[in-house]
Order: sequence, then structure tokens, then C-alpha cells
Amino acid sequence: MQVATLADFIAAEAIDVIALQEVNQTMTAAPLKSNDRYLAVTRTQLRADNFAVELIAALAERELNYYFSWLPCHIGYDRYDEGVAMLTKTAPIATKTIHFSETSAYDDYHTRQAVGVQLANNDWFFSIHSGWWQSDGSEFSYQWQKLTSALATLAGRQFLLGDFNNPAHLPKQGYARILADGWYDTYNLATHKDDGVTVSGAIDGWRENQANDKRIDFIFCNQKVDVYEARSVFNGRNEPVISDHYGVYVRIKN
Repeated sequence: MQVATLADFIAAEAIDVIALQEVNQTMTAAPLKSNDRYLAVTRTQLRADNFAVELIAALAERELNYYFSWLPCHIGYDRYDEGVAMLTKTAPIATKTIHFSETSAYDDYHTRQAVGVQLANNDWFFSIHSGWWQSDGSEFSYQWQKLTSALATLAGRQFLLGDFNNPAHLPKQGYARILADGWYDTYNLATHKDDGVTVSGAIDGWRENQANDKRIDFIFCNQKVDVYEARSVFNGRNEPVISDHYGVYVRIKN
């Protein structure tokens, strides 16, 4: 149901770029044969129950052929290759991976990497799943510095999409750091927007303050862009809930 619901939404909205986090495959699942829409950025074997693979297949059933890249970051729940993915309607002209955590141990969930694609107009899009402002073995400030140092070598517009684990309402933490470094939150730029909430209640990593609604999933850009609309999706109001995080949907005027 999750895959079908997401594929229906992508098809209905004709979405150009999709970024996914916590994209899992069971480490013991059957190996998958090569896919001509897969832009490999890792030597890790794709497996049959990879969520990105299942979504690509569901989109193909709707006569939509997206390209995708998937990058495993660490082992999740002792049984998954867990990573990040990018899907695009048109073929990217380049891909890039960025390791931005202090640790690189695959069996440590603090290990963080980003996967990016460059489209024909030279825009870069990266799927991000960062750590918390402060935790045991995960310091956002370090991760952000390492990530942006790598991004500084790229030209043109850059969009960072994903779960940043840093609530927008908390001052002097990760969200404020991102804006202070000159990045724009597309939600703030939007002409039309909703409340922007992406997490409600208790989820993994946010068991405290479980009653508080939070905006921790964002789409940032390194340049000011003209945003027509920004809203949360799959939140039970607009579309069915399919994850413990709601989606972020943005329409940019080109």
C-alpha cells in the first residue's frame, strides 16, 4: 500500500524530483538483476525488496519511467541496508556521493552519507538524512560543515532535500545554522503554504516531547528561488499517512 499510494501521488502531480530517506532493503533478500534505470553509486548489491526498486516498478506500471540512485549508509535494525535515494523524471548528467559524518562504520547508525544528481539544467539535488544537533556520537554542526565543504566545489543551484533532525522552531541549533550560512528554506519562500508540520507524536529518535508537532524535514536551496507552493503531504489530511515522517512537497516556478 505504501508504494502504491506514493506512486499514485507522484503520477498525479507529475513530480520531477523525489528524494527518499531510510530506503531499506533486507540484507538477506534475493539479489536483483541489473536495472537500466539504476544509476549505481555503490558496490552494494541491489536486492529484490529495496524500497526504491519497488517504487520504480510501481511507477513503471503507471507508464512512468524514472531514473534512480540509491546509496546505503549503515545497517538499520540489525537486518537492513539503510540508505538514501534520488529519483528523477529525466536522466541525470552526473551523480555524486558525500560522506559527511565523523564515523564511517557501516554498523554504526550515526554514519551519514548523501546522494546527489545533477540535471541537464545543471541544478544539483541531494537526498539528506543528517544527525541531531547533539547526541551520542552525532554532532550536526560537524556534519553540516563537512557537507557544505563538499558542496562548495559544485557550481550552480543546489537543493538539499530530506530529514535534518533539527526542528525549525529551536533557536541557535541546526536549522538556524543552515539559514545563517546563506541557505534558503523553500517553505519560507512559498507564496502558498500550510503549517509545514512533518512529524507528529513519538517516532524513533524523537521519543521525548512526543506531543509536540515538529518541522524537521526540509528542502533548502543555496539560492533564492521563486516558490509557488510548499505543503506537507501524506499527513492524513491531504493524503494517507505512509510513514512516521510526512512528505514535503514544493512547486518551484522556473
